[in-house]
Amino acid sequence: MITRMFALLLTLTIQPLAAEDAVRKLPDIPGFQTLHCDFHMHTVFSDGKVWPDVRVMEAVHDGLDCIAITDHFKYKLEQVRKKHSEVQGDRNRSFEIARDAARGTGLVVIRGAELTQGMPPGHINAVFLSDANIARPDMLETMKIAREQGAFLFWNHPAWKSPDNKWDQDGIAQWFDVHTELLEAGILSGIEVVNGSTYSSEAHRWALDRNLTMLANSDIHVPIGMEYGPDRQHRPLTLVFATERSEAGIREALFERRTAIWFENSLIGAPAFLAPLFESCIEQGTAAYLENLAIATLHNRCNMDFFVENTGDIDFYNNTRFLELRAGETTSLAIKTGQRLERIDLQFSVRNLHTTPDDVLSTQLLLETGGEIVDKKMLEKLGSN
Repeated sequence: MITRMFALLLTLTIQPLAAEDAVRKLPDIPGFQTLHCDFHMHTVFSDGKVWPDVRVMEAVHDGLDCIAITDHFKYKLEQVRKKHSEVQGDRNRSFEIARDAARGTGLVVIRGAELTQGMPPGHINAVFLSDANIARPDMLETMKIAREQGAFLFWNHPAWKSPDNKWDQDGIAQWFDVHTELLEAGILSGIEVVNGSTYSSEAHRWALDRNLTMLANSDIHVPIGMEYGPDRQHRPLTLVFATERSEAGIREALFERRTAIWFENSLIGAPAFLAPLFESCIEQGTAAYLENLAIATLHNRCNMDFFVENTGDIDFYNNTRFLELRAGETTSLAIKTGQRLERIDLQFSVRNLHTTPDDVLSTQLLLETGGEIVDKKMLEKLGSN
């Protein structure tokens, strides 16, 4: 049962969001479904501020495909019950409440936990647990038990440093020998490149260099609408490229490192995933010729903007080499091919699709040509959508 206070907060933070303000989904790519996931969130069963079924309502409202309930182990349930007497049961109870609330919604709810320790090794999330009652005095033993259950373990917010540590906050993540040991033992499989509003370039590089799965999660403690809403960016999401929309499909994709990150108005991931996402978002109309000037349109059918640079040899008549392909809008291009071509190869770098901390996606769009424009007044209308 949601307390009256939580129900009021839910009303205040969710109700103002119209359907069109919910997190929009990116399209599937060839061979895979693109699933929108948040694998790190908290409830009143640790230090969160909402009941588990509220996390489900928020996720359904936002159009998510999967969430994981990952309450901290460092909070003993006896301590939690002093604040919330309605918290009963064991470490599995928050997941069970969320799972039951999600029935019939299509939302996949994953059983998880946050294994909490100072640095090193920091906070580790274990998801796809079969039983969350695994806390042991020794964190390494706890992680081994989780892995024996088939859980997927990832390092949370690697740049965060607990206030009780002996060094100052500097936003720079550090890799320790214990992380190498966890990696070599097959215990550590992923890392949060994005946590909440923070991005770690160090974590991004480690993911690439050490073959770790990249994740982005909200780590939300308060009602989601208090941090993300119509006047702010959506929550960070892990995009999972799965063969099926199921717990098994998501788990397999995570272990195979088929993920990308949707963080504010940027995507982070491998070119193998970012390129087909971009191509699935941009619809290309057939180019027609006005004498030897090609006229074409690019329609962005997705709900994020793309900032592209023309890196090819062909220039535009009505634009500079830098374009903003806005969400849901059509951009008209007059392309100076100099002669009539059967196909036009546009070479782009997409400035907000990041393949490494230092590089962005390079891709191409092939435009078929056909037809002829006889109304030369069209030149006056170019660029005035």
